[in-house]
Amino acid sequence: TEEVRQNSKLILNNIEEKDAGSYECVAENAVDTALTKIIEISVNAPVISPVLNERFFNENSDSSITCAIETGSEPIAFQWSKNGNPISELNS
Repeated sequence: TEEVRQNSKLILNNIEEKDAGSYECVAENAVDTALTKIIEISVNAPVISPVLNERFFNENSDSSITCAIETGSEPIAFQWSKNGNPISELNS
């Protein structure tokens, strides 16, 4: 959603791909003609790829899977699940 604050600031909240596009700012006063600035906004959807050294593991062994972001706008939140069931984050 967009909102204008103090007449000169445009706030973009909860940006999504649909917010990409051309934004135009026009500034004018009683003395000068209007000045216009067009700003192109791009929104990068995250591209996620798993980093996995092995797909087969020995029983009673340890391993890890890292989910890496190739592109995307911060902040990005991760949620792991196994067979469709969310895995709770362990805070240590």
